[in-house]
Amino acid sequence: MLRIKNDNDLQEAILNLERQKDNQSIALREQWDHTRQNLNPLSLVKDGVKDLFTSSDVRSGALKGLLSLATGFLTRKLIIGNSGSMARKVVGTLAQTGATSLAYKGTDAIQHKGAPLLSNLLKKLKIGK
Repeated sequence: MLRIKNDNDLQEAILNLERQKDNQSIALREQWDHTRQNLNPLSLVKDGVKDLFTSSDVRSGALKGLLSLATGFLTRKLIIGNSGSMARKVVGTLAQTGATSLAYKGTDAIQHKGAPLLSNLLKKLKIGK
């Protein structure tokens, strides 16, 4: 810091401090705007979706979850069918829970064993090459 010896030095020091204050105020406002924009719920969702499509770990986890849920719903629909009895609904819900859990735990095995089976089925039906 400069030594202040007279009124001119004092005025110059005051002007320097005011400029410094203005610069810090501008930087603080910019940082606040940036933080507010990044903490916006819409931005958080948008960033999460972007991560879902760019991160292979997240994408495989989401695919695994969707596959297991679809397996569970399909199992429940096969068991319940068009029947509306309470016993079938309970059994269907239990089967859905079990199938979802098994499909989630065994997604890798399903992919490795199911892909060739599906490929062979499509060849037999002359859908694939």
